[in-house]
Amino acid sequence: MVFQDLRITRGGREALHAFKSSLKNYTSHLTKNSVFIFTCGKRPDNGNTNRERLMKYASEHLKEFRFFKAEKIFKVIGEEEGRDWLTIEKQLADYSDCIIIVLGSESTFSELGAFMLEDGIAKNVLVINDIEHKNSDSFINLGPLKKLDKKSNFKPVIYTKYKNFSKCFGVVEERIQSLKRERNKRVDLKKYSAFEALQAKDRLLFVLDLIAILSPVKQREVLEMLKFIYGEEESYDDIYTSIPLLLALDLVKKEEGYLIRTLNESRFYYSFIGIDINVIRSAILNNYFKNSRERFELLKSRLK
Repeated sequence: MVFQDLRITRGGREALHAFKSSLKNYTSHLTKNSVFIFTCGKRPDNGNTNRERLMKYASEHLKEFRFFKAEKIFKVIGEEEGRDWLTIEKQLADYSDCIIIVLGSESTFSELGAFMLEDGIAKNVLVINDIEHKNSDSFINLGPLKKLDKKSNFKPVIYTKYKNFSKCFGVVEERIQSLKRERNKRVDLKKYSAFEALQAKDRLLFVLDLIAILSPVKQREVLEMLKFIYGEEESYDDIYTSIPLLLALDLVKKEEGYLIRTLNESRFYYSFIGIDINVIRSAILNNYFKNSRERFELLKSRLK
């Protein structure tokens, strides 16, 4: 059972069983606002690079998409033993709907070359380049960028004057509109085999929602929750990658040994038939109020 070292109220037990019953008996839905876009660009010296400008614009005007810096996920995946660069690139593609590269540094040229090695990754790449280099006979133009113009779902390369970089934002917005969904996506979470078969990003968001429901929660308790839902016999290896990624992407914070959903991330990415997820959350909070004042006070302190 979840929270083996914590008393659970009757309401808390009923809430957890209702949540499990919904997962096991109905098809769940992933919200349409669950599009992840990773950006690659020159590392900021003073926070004023073209990529930073794009990120700022996206945070203000493209709120239906989630923009992240790719190096955050590179660091987490790269720390796992035996990970070569191409493997890391493939995993980034698994977690993203689009990868935007703002060319302009040695690192971005290297990233572009790596992404173009496989068609499955190349199709998700959108490139922005300085118009001064558009007609160059360089290897970059004749190799990776030429392939991108054939393979990418976001082709062709966007050329713009870097001195007036903001003028390309409208074009970027237009290109990524194809990622928007009009409806929530049906997702089968009834069995662990179905959960394992999901796209890596969809599994990540489910783990994020579990943390949001149970927050503040210990990492082992997230694992216990998965075992409560799907059984003890599964491996649950994915949890050991998911939580470091959520921390790296600032979707989750760790305070006093507990995982907590960040304050600006109040949304749930999944919806579940037959239950109100906010009622489930309220039952968990009530349980903390009665049986774990430490967790309850931690939540209160974050609201001050």
